[in-house]
Amino acid sequence: MSQWFERQDAERESWGAEYEDSGRVFTYEDGRALRPEYVTDAFTWQVNKHNAFRRRRDEQGWDLQRIARVHRMSVERVEIALSGPPRAARAVPRPAARGRDDGGGRRGGHEGHQR
Repeated sequence: MSQWFERQDAERESWGAEYEDSGRVFTYEDGRALRPEYVTDAFTWQVNKHNAFRRRRDEQGWDLQRIARVHRMSVERVEIALSGPPRAARAVPRPAARGRDDGGGRRGGHEGHQR
């Protein structure tokens, strides 16, 4: 995390007065808080890309070199993607909240990823 904070500090300096200090750890370059949809969309894009690797290998018979060339990445990265969890359009079920039945309030220790 210290490297992340160093990078964020460098971005803060390069943006100068235009930098928006949202108080968040993970932000856009200009300091604005990430939109929740952005994180979801970025994750979905990655899942779909890795599922394409599997489809091309399993259904279309592509070898790792061809997949790597088409997706402009190293064979090693393709191997890592293919060794991970299978087809991930599955949602991980969330455990039920304990000790609360009103559904409100924050749970202890989670402060919205603030620094």
